[in-house]
Amino acid sequence: MDRPAPGTPWQHTRAGRKGVSQCSRVGRGGYGILFPLRHIGGLAVMILACRTVAGEDLFATHPVWRIEIELTPQNIERLRAESRSYVPASIRAFGEVFRDVGVRLKGTGSYRPLDDKPSFTLDFAKFVRGQALRGLQKIHLNNAVQDSTYLREQFGSERFLAAQVPGPRAAHAFVTLNGRQLGLYVVKEGFTQEFLRRHFVSVDGYLYDTDNGHDVDERMKRHLGQNSTDAQIDLQRLAAAALEPDLSRRWEHLQHILDMDRIIAFMTLELMICHWHGYCLGRNNFRIYHDPQTDKIIFLPSGMDQIFSKADMPWKPEMAGLVVQADQKWRECDENICQISSDRLQASLAATSDQARAHRHPGRPQYRLENNKSSGFGLLGSRGHGRRVRRGSIQFRQAFPDG
Repeated sequence: MDRPAPGTPWQHTRAGRKGVSQCSRVGRGGYGILFPLRHIGGLAVMILACRTVAGEDLFATHPVWRIEIELTPQNIERLRAESRSYVPASIRAFGEVFRDVGVRLKGTGSYRPLDDKPSFTLDFAKFVRGQALRGLQKIHLNNAVQDSTYLREQFGSERFLAAQVPGPRAAHAFVTLNGRQLGLYVVKEGFTQEFLRRHFVSVDGYLYDTDNGHDVDERMKRHLGQNSTDAQIDLQRLAAAALEPDLSRRWEHLQHILDMDRIIAFMTLELMICHWHGYCLGRNNFRIYHDPQTDKIIFLPSGMDQIFSKADMPWKPEMAGLVVQADQKWRECDENICQISSDRLQASLAATSDQARAHRHPGRPQYRLENNKSSGFGLLGSRGHGRRVRRGSIQFRQAFPDG
């Protein structure tokens, strides 16, 4: 084998050119990282890690990470005075140190001051263009003061993703601030172009955020998208369609504007997980993306730290969001809606069942999805035996471990 001359840059060697070529072929949003190990006889031995999805290693595995935040005394005082304004900080995470990362406090009901256990938003590219943590420009560190389980955000997000509704991924980390142990946090990815790139062909559309409880019939905060006079027009069209008094025409207009598969799945899951503080029930904690590739509007879930927290929620609750209020009147216009909801719900439940089996405890009952034409769907014990429990139209079969 031909050896390169000592000192030859690794990327100019045969192995290096092959590795760089492999990394150049990673999908949209991918990036490559070269990790030097040691030199052996003039050869630089390297590990080439090709990342095809931003943040994949952060969210795909489930260890508890460690994130250290360092603020100067001056920036601590600035945060105390204006907690919603970004200040530069040093962040240590994944064995790397990031300088001049934008840090600010976040939260409404979960807001805590800096000397307590605050929630943070970290914007790695706020002051340093192109800087990112594992391909992620922005992450949120949630203090979970309204979620004693620390799992609701992750569980809710995984349910939506399994039903093909884009949602922010979640993980966990121990966080320190200037050496002070703040404790366990929920790590969430931000609604950025990297997030959109994972789910959509085009990332140039408008991404809207609710502003003081505003719905689509009011002006919403434009989070992403080019500054243009066209902004908000898509929301005005959606509001006009939702307010159309003729049910047949309303259904026709909404079909042209909304991604119907996703809006039905979105509504079904928000109710299934009792997301009382989301769009359907609370007109809160949601984003809207107008996909220019399909010219459709998609609702995105957010703020799921209080799901499953209202045991007394009625099975047929009053809707708060304008679009879902319209849905209560036009859902009967198309018989395919129930099938859409059932298909997406089955996919989400199947993913739940698969995860449960992957992490099952030998002494606990196990469940799996059961297809049943008469009842729609259900969960079946892992060995197909046990007792059946009815919950409305959903059937569960509890399995008992052998012995």
